Formats: sequence, structure tokens, C-alpha cells
Amino acid sequence: MAYPKPLSKKKLDSLYLQSGLNEKQIEFLHGFFLACVNLYGAIALQDIWTIYQQIRHNCPKILKKDIITFSSIVRREEQPYYVFEIEELYSEEPHIDSQRHLVSKELVSSGYGKFMRFYDLMENLSPHPYYIPDDLLSYASTDTEPAQAELLSFLEDLRSTEKQCVPPYGNPYPNENRGKRLREFSFLNSGEVFDLSYYSKKPAIINEIMQKNQCSAAEKLCRRFCFRENVDCFDTTRLIGYIFDALREMGVLLTERQSEKLLQLLMNVHNYCRKWSLCGWSPIALASKIRPQIDTISFGPGLKKAFEEGSIDKKELIDSLIKRGFKIDESS
Repeated sequence: MAYPKPLSKKKLDSLYLQSGLNEKQIEFLHGFFLACVNLYGAIALQDIWTIYQQIRHNCPKILKKDIITFSSIVRREEQPYYVFEIEELYSEEPHIDSQRHLVSKELVSSGYGKFMRFYDLMENLSPHPYYIPDDLLSYASTDTEPAQAELLSFLEDLRSTEKQCVPPYGNPYPNENRGKRLREFSFLNSGEVFDLSYYSKKPAIINEIMQKNQCSAAEKLCRRFCFRENVDCFDTTRLIGYIFDALREMGVLLTERQSEKLLQLLMNVHNYCRKWSLCGWSPIALASKIRPQIDTISFGPGLKKAFEEGSIDKKELIDSLIKRGFKIDESS
């Protein structure tokens, strides 16, 4: 079943006119759908309806049928997400309007394995309820989170200094970008070069590969790490290994200090950025939600003795606990 092509503005205007939705409702639903995609990656209409019921006091009045009607129209628009019928995602499922899914275009690829990233997200999705912020509509904007911005800034300043690029697999090859910072060049790794040759007769796949490389090497690394964290935030150790391998192939030789800094920045992205696989929660926020009964910590005699003896750095421990959302009670 082929996904329908976008309609002209004239035809879309006609459909909206027939829908019975007013301009305020249409504007709200556009922002609401986009916010849900940015925050959750993929979500069914029935879950969107549940989320709306929790934020409706600040929103235009919307009925469940309005969400279904709007989804059938926005499916024919050019958006950064798709609106898939359930049977388009799972061929054995019967058609149910409320089971339509909004799916970020980042989760859909070309050719074989088209929905593999979507299925990975669904498989890794946590059982927790969706994170529903008071300012949910603000997520219609794709502003970079602070931890991601810090990671990107660090990567942009790294310089490719090695004579050879060393891929994880295969033979080293000359470094054409030697002397440049990662913000100054784009980069196709050996795997992507192979794919360009292998899929030379499949323009959709070639176009997808080239589109992903229309950015600096630093942006590509940052985006890929953040995307993979979104889909499976429980695989961080392997993803960190991927970043270090990718930098080696780009000709970057990290100092010990740079390696430690990069590791900390990657862990900050893991801990503090919201994840699709955690239903929009960040690991830190989710941890504080499921452990509210221990949000305040006081130090017992054993720890106090360790502080006095110097075997545990008190300031370092307190800073670490505060970052994890705990309050410290030193009154006792």
C-alpha cells in the first residue's frame, strides 16, 4: 500500500472547509501533532486523545472525531512526520481509525527495512506513561536541548590530525581532511561509501544517504548519537563506542583529557535529554518520578566518618546527588 502523495493547497483548504474544524482548532492540532512527534517519535491517535484530555483546559475544544478527521487530512500534507494507517505498519492488523500512528520521518527509511527503525522504537518503548509537560505545545519547535548543544560545540572544535583514517572494519586510507576541524567538512564513512556503490541503481537510497551527509562531520556525529539514544537509550555503551570509532575514522586522535570530556558530554545527553524510547521522559526526570519517596537524603554515621577520613569526597558526592534530582539534608 503506497503512502498517498501530498495534495495542493487548494485541495487541502477544501478538505479543511468540509471537515467542520475552525481555524483555531486547525492551528492547535498542527502544533499538537508536531509536538507529539518531536517528544515521542511515534504515537497512536488514541494515545494523542488521552494526552489531549490532560491538557485540554488550556486548549481549544476538540473531540476525538476531530483528531481522526484532522489526521486523515494532514496525512496528505508535507510534514516532518507521516500519518500511517495501522495496516500500513502491521499488515495483519484490521483497519481502526484510532490506531493510526504519527511517525517521525526520521524513523522511516528507503528500500528494504523501511520501518525497521520504527519497529526498533516500538520494541524498546518503556512501559511508563507518556511524559506530559504543561508546555507541551512548546515542543512543536525543534530547539536543541542544552546537553546536545554542548556536545555539538565540543565535536565542532575537534581537529582531524592523523595521516590516515582508520575504519572499524577494512583497511586504513588517506585522510583528505587532515588539519580541518569537524565543523569544516562533511564526511562519508567507509560503510556509506560501500552503500553508495551497492545501491547505485536505487536513487531513493542514494538520495537518503546524501541527504544525511549535507551537514558537517560534527553535526552528523551529534545527530546520529542523539537519534540512536532516542530509539534505544538502553544501548548507550555501544553507542559511545560507535562515537569513538567514528572519530578515529575521521582522523581525530583524542587526548586523555578530551576523551574524558567527551565521555561526560555523551553521558549528559543520555541522562538529561528526553527520549522517545522513554515516552518523552529523560532518565533523570523518570528516576525522580519513580523514586519520590527518597528525594531527600541525609548522611549517616558511616558516611560522615568517611568524609572526615577523606576516603570519600563530600563535595563530589553532594554535587553528584544534586544532579540526579536529590535534596541533601545535613541538619542531623
